[in-house]
Amino acid sequence: MSEPTLLLIHTSSRAQVRCGCLARGAGRPAPLGLSCLAASFPGRAILLDLQERLPEPADIPASGAEPFAAVIVAAAFAWQRIDAELMRDRLRELVPQARLVLGGPRATELGTGWDVTLRGTGRVACEWLLKDPRGMNGPIDTLEADLRTPLAVPTAPLGQDVGYAAAAEKAVYLPAVSVFQPWLGLLDRSGEAAGSPTRGDLADLFHWLRRSGFGNISLETPNLPGSRANQMVDIGSEQGLLLSVPFDRPEDLAAARLCSSPLLQRVWLRPSSSSPDVTRPFVDAGNDLRSKGISVGVRLPVDLLPDDAAPLLAIADELSIEHPAAWQQHLLKSLLTNFYRHHGRLWRNLLKIRSGHDLVRTLRGMYGILDLTLSR
Repeated sequence: MSEPTLLLIHTSSRAQVRCGCLARGAGRPAPLGLSCLAASFPGRAILLDLQERLPEPADIPASGAEPFAAVIVAAAFAWQRIDAELMRDRLRELVPQARLVLGGPRATELGTGWDVTLRGTGRVACEWLLKDPRGMNGPIDTLEADLRTPLAVPTAPLGQDVGYAAAAEKAVYLPAVSVFQPWLGLLDRSGEAAGSPTRGDLADLFHWLRRSGFGNISLETPNLPGSRANQMVDIGSEQGLLLSVPFDRPEDLAAARLCSSPLLQRVWLRPSSSSPDVTRPFVDAGNDLRSKGISVGVRLPVDLLPDDAAPLLAIADELSIEHPAAWQQHLLKSLLTNFYRHHGRLWRNLLKIRSGHDLVRTLRGMYGILDLTLSR
C-alpha cells in the first residue's frame, strides 16, 4: 500500500476593487512558503496553486494513496469568514475522507468547521498528519517547535509561464517576484516577522528564484532590520539579482546605511499611519536616499490624509497602493492623479520600456490607473 500523502493548497484574495480595474496590475503571488513546505516532505506533499478560485474536480491531483491523509489550505491574507467556509464546503465534496486543515495568520479566526486550525509553518503538523491524520483536532499552535528546524528550499524551479509577478514592481525589465517570509511556510504572508534564516538559507532561496526565471526580487518582509536588509542586498548582488527593499521603520533604514548600486532597484518606504510623527522621518530618509542616487518608492497606507501624503508623493519615484479596495474612491483618485501629473513620472515610466513584454506590463498597470482617474 502506498504511503499517505498531503495536499497543500495555495490561495490568494479575490480582487474586489470597486474603483475601476486597478487590480489588473496587482501581480500574481507565487506560493513560495508552501513550495518550501512541500520540499521538506519530498514525495509526500503535493502543491496545488488555486490563487483566488475554488477547486474543481479536475484540479485534485492523484495522491499516490487513496485518499489524501489531509488537505492543508493556506488562507489568503484578506480572506473573510465566507471565503474559508466556501473552501471548506467545496473540499468536503471533493475529498470527503481527508482531514481539513486551515493555516495562515488568521486561521483560528476564520476556521469555523475545519478539523484543525493551525498557527505554524506546517512542518510539525505535516509530520503528525502523515503518522496519524486523526491525531490532530481543533486549534493548534506549533510555531515554536516548527522554527527549531528550517524548511527546505526547493530544487525544482517554479512552474514556467504561470504569470507570477510582484505587486509593487510593475514596470521592470526582468520578471519580478514578491518575497515575504517563505521560511515560515503557511505563515509566509504574516504581518509579523518571525524566524531567522541563515545566510546560506537565503542564498539558496535566491538561487532557486533565479533558476525559476526571476531577475528581480521585490522583498515584502515586514519590519526588516537594517542588518538583514544589507545581507539580502549582498546576496542578491552576488547572484546578479535586482532587489527592492522595504522599510516599515525609519530607524531600520538609518541602520542599513544603504549605498547606490546598479542592483538595488528601489527602496520602499512603508509608513504605518498618516500621523505626521510617523511620516516626517520617512520624508527625511527618502530625501537622503535620493541624494545618494537611490530610487525611492512609497507604499501608501489606507486612507492616508492628503496633507500627510503630499510630502511623501513629492519624494517618490514610484507609488504602490496598499489594499486599494479599502480606499475612499475620491481620495485614491486624487492621490494617483496628483502623483502621475507631477515631476514627469508618467513619461519617465514610458521611457523605461525596452520590449513588448515591458509595454504589456506597463499598459496593464496604467489601464487601471487611467480607468480610475477618468471614472465618475
